[in-house]
Amino acid sequence: MKIQARGIFASGVLESYFKNKPPFTAPVMQEADFKNLLKNYHSTYSDYANGGKLNKGEWIQAQKALIQGLDDIADDVDEIAKGDENVVEKGGFQSIKTFRSDKAEPATPIVEWIGRGADGQLLTRCNMLGQDVYYGCILTEGEPLPQGMQMQNGCIKILQGLTFAIYLEENKSRKKSFIHLTSGTRYYAYFFARNSAGVSSLSEPRSIICG
Repeated sequence: MKIQARGIFASGVLESYFKNKPPFTAPVMQEADFKNLLKNYHSTYSDYANGGKLNKGEWIQAQKALIQGLDDIADDVDEIAKGDENVVEKGGFQSIKTFRSDKAEPATPIVEWIGRGADGQLLTRCNMLGQDVYYGCILTEGEPLPQGMQMQNGCIKILQGLTFAIYLEENKSRKKSFIHLTSGTRYYAYFFARNSAGVSSLSEPRSIICG
């Protein structure tokens, strides 16, 4: 917010929050105290603008104090309004509508297919789960993931002490290709899916011996 705009905004809060009783019958600070914050903000800025950098420190402190005062008032207005736009505006603030997506996190994918490519290459694919979905594949070498390892809050914690290699690829393609693998070794493929709402659980694995 620009310097002049902040002063105008604070003046609007001063004229609204402290005058509308109800609903603001118990202000978080005295009107005179807020007036002093605003007055100090303007006067220290004037000193800074006219007197140079030596006065900048005092203005910065005055600005921080005014912003803290506005934050305290905003919290009080928000608590009293409980989403009522009219009450928010009576406090000198503008109601901002927020929207939550109705989109659900994707379902757990299914490993549709896993096969061999060139030497040291494995190819795998999962089912389609809709638009704007990213598909991730975890490939483990020689052993499956330990029992019970799953996605939690979009992350999977790899346990210490694991001795096998783990490969990961994540993009919008359902098809994954892993190269430079060890021939004669069994690999286990797990898929997960991600969208703007969250991350799915890990799929059941499918395994194959690399050619």
